[in-house]
Amino acid sequence: VSGHAIVVGALDDDIDALGANAGSAHLFQKVGGSWTYTQRVLASDPTVSARFGRTVAVYGDRVLVGSTNIDNGAGAVYAFRFGDNSAEFEGRLVADDQAPSDGFGSALAMDGVTAVVGARRRNGGTGQFSGAGYVFTRIGTQWAQRARLLAPDPRPDERLGYSVALSGGMAMLGAPYSTSSPCCEQGRAILFLGSESGWQFLRHLSVPDV
Repeated sequence: VSGHAIVVGALDDDIDALGANAGSAHLFQKVGGSWTYTQRVLASDPTVSARFGRTVAVYGDRVLVGSTNIDNGAGAVYAFRFGDNSAEFEGRLVADDQAPSDGFGSALAMDGVTAVVGARRRNGGTGQFSGAGYVFTRIGTQWAQRARLLAPDPRPDERLGYSVALSGGMAMLGAPYSTSSPCCEQGRAILFLGSESGWQFLRHLSVPDV
């Protein structure tokens, strides 16, 4: 939800002539005090089982839609600008190090001209599914990757980027399966701070008695 716009994803939507689970997103706008359905949004390259619409983010007149299964599971995010009764495709966002099964687009957040994208199944140097986040900025209608966010102490299977939040130049990435001992998955969140010179790790957040 942003202002007078709501975007809803339908990742299992079966699109005629495109195949099962191609997915879609749906735009509702508040007009004259009433919420009105205005647009069905599809990927620029719809594919069977792409699950476009798994995640959505909206800010102002911009919409981002995640498609985690496309490109052999590497994933992609699609950017749109919407008007009164239409949504115009602006670009396709992918990670600079994309690889099959990364799940790029598994979480989305947008604040102004900046977006954070989670890739919870990205494999890092410490093992499978350590996860990552990616920062993109928009200039005009063009989106470009600005940073890759990694845990300073990445852990196997913690899935950083499972959830993301973004506000005021700070990004938080959730890693719900993070473990610091063999017994259990305590989970943690990692906070990053952005500036003109780049993005840097700020601190870990966790519950001390879990």
